Amino acid sequence: MNKKLNSWREDGTILGGKYMHLRYCAHILNLIVSDGLKDLHESVVAIRNAVKYVKSSLSRLDRFKRAVEHEKLGNNGFVVLDVPTRWNSTYLMLESAVKLRKAFDQMEEEDGHCVNYFKESNNEKKRIGPPLLNDWENANVFIRFLSTFYDITLDFSASLHVISNIYFKSWCTIFNQLTSLSTERDPLVSRMAVSMKQKFDKYWKGLDKTNNLLIIAVFLDPRYKFSYVKWRFDAFYGVT
Repeated sequence: MNKKLNSWREDGTILGGKYMHLRYCAHILNLIVSDGLKDLHESVVAIRNAVKYVKSSLSRLDRFKRAVEHEKLGNNGFVVLDVPTRWNSTYLMLESAVKLRKAFDQMEEEDGHCVNYFKESNNEKKRIGPPLLNDWENANVFIRFLSTFYDITLDFSASLHVISNIYFKSWCTIFNQLTSLSTERDPLVSRMAVSMKQKFDKYWKGLDKTNNLLIIAVFLDPRYKFSYVKWRFDAFYGVT
C-alpha cells in the first residue's frame, strides 16, 4: 500500500509513509497480559473447570442457581466461561465466579457428581480443581491487577469513535502501572508485572518503537497539548 501511494505522486503519503503501519494495540496488549497470566495458570484452570461443570448441563446449572439463592448472593447464578486464549474473557469469567464463590463451595460439599467430576482424569491426568482458597485469592489478585488493562482494551477496541488521541495516554498508564507493580510486596503481583513489563518493552519501549503520528494526535486534543507529551517523555526517557 505504501509503495503504491508513493508511486502516484512524490508526496503521496505523510512523511513518506514511515508511520503508515500501526501495530494493532489491543492485540499487543493481549500478548503482554497473557504473558503475565502464566503464573496463575493452575488457579485459573481450577476455576474454569468449576464453571465448565456448572454450565455443562441444565440440571447442574439449576442446582447451582439454587445454591446461589441459598447463599443469598443476590445474583441469578449467571457465570461466564472464558476463551482460554483471550485474557479479557478470562478476566470476566473470574470476576463473575468470585462473586459466587460460596455457591461453588456448596456445590462441592453437597453435589456428589461435582466431587466425582474433579476425581476424573482429563487426558490421563487428574482434572485440576476444585478451586481451593489459594485459587480464589489468586483470582482476586488477578482481577484487581488487570482491571486497568481491561478498561484500556475496551478503549483500544472501540469502533464508533476515534482512539488515536488516547493511545499515548493509555500507553503511559500501562507503563506506570507495570513499573509500580514490579516492586509490589506481593510476590505473585511483582512476578506478573515483571513478566508483562518485559513483553511491553519488546513491543512498545523506546523512541524507535513509537508512532510519531499518534503523538501528534495528542497535540490536537485540547485536554493535553504539547506540555503533557513533553512531561511524559522527560519522565520515561529523560529527553524532551
